[in-house]
Amino acid sequence: MDLSDLTGSVTEKLTARSRRVGIPDRAVLMEVTDPGSIASLYLCGDDGSRTEIIRLTCRKDDSCSVYVREPAFSHSGVPKDASGDCAGDDGWHRVDYAVPDEETARRISLYCADVLEFEFGVLETDAEPFECCSRQYTCSIRGECLHPDQLYAKACKYRKTLLSGNKY
Repeated sequence: MDLSDLTGSVTEKLTARSRRVGIPDRAVLMEVTDPGSIASLYLCGDDGSRTEIIRLTCRKDDSCSVYVREPAFSHSGVPKDASGDCAGDDGWHRVDYAVPDEETARRISLYCADVLEFEFGVLETDAEPFECCSRQYTCSIRGECLHPDQLYAKACKYRKTLLSGNKY
């Protein structure tokens, strides 16, 4: 399996997970940083900032590695069927896969989606805090924030109330 196959599988899973948990498309960027061998997943903030949260590397011997930042690694741990964790001095953890196949790509994709969901949860928005939007009544009935831009909606105070399990 080469890098394009792996990034395609990861991108497909990330898109599905993002839609399910309300992560806007503009908040996620997958970029090949070294053709054929390295791709990076970035989380993008309202202010245009980019934070690399995952790095995928593929080598000529068909092995690959997933690099994850410390906070997400502490939350997600070592994925199933991966060989150990190699912690670097730079705050990244490396998880190796010997022979990636379709099943391994699926597992890597699920792991990347979990990391993305965790990282998005801690991403701060630059929007000014506000009490609620015009959807408050509908959000209250459904018990979840229904604003289409979930990155902006992170500034909604009522959304935080809903996430804590309370309703007005």
